[in-house]
Amino acid sequence: MRPEMEKTLQWRPIQTAPTDGSEIILAVIDAAEVRHIDIGAWEPLNDRETGWATDRGDFDQPTHWLPLPGADEDGADEPVLETAATPGLSP
Repeated sequence: MRPEMEKTLQWRPIQTAPTDGSEIILAVIDAAEVRHIDIGAWEPLNDRETGWATDRGDFDQPTHWLPLPGADEDGADEPVLETAATPGLSP
């Protein structure tokens, strides 16, 4: 595996996650075992609170995160190059 890919695939502490609304992969990891995983973002939960939210609702107490595929190091989206020659994809 390329070193830059290996770095991207390592779980990061939730304290380092972006809080700008970028969608990321959230996880609860306990004793090196992934207990819960979902895609979510830091956003307003109601008039007074912000927190981690997913399409299914609040994500309580995530411990780690990963950028989504196609996102830069900070979790922000970056353009993904699409080609008709990509194996496994239909045009």
